[in-house]
Amino acid sequence: MEEVTRYPWGTAKKAFAGASYQSAGKTGTVQLRKLNEDRVYDASKIDKKYHDNAIYVGYAPIKQPEVAIVVVAENGGHGGESAAPVARKVFDAYFNGSTKP
Repeated sequence: MEEVTRYPWGTAKKAFAGASYQSAGKTGTVQLRKLNEDRVYDASKIDKKYHDNAIYVGYAPIKQPEVAIVVVAENGGHGGESAAPVARKVFDAYFNGSTKP
């Protein structure tokens, strides 16, 4: 889970870049509508109510966690793009008293 927020290939690395604390987490995407095997997901061609839900589950700090969070962004797409930034704002408020990343 630490790799998701800290390593170059981490799906939430961008959301947690420059944080004053070390966190760990897991991003996720929940498909709301099944696509035929020969179709590729293209949000621009799907009614917004069927866009994927985004999820982020995380905790901080890594060594001795004080706070844990679960964020579900309805129709948010990918967890690293929409749910993880929300978690970052909550963690920033908890650790720094700020909601600005």
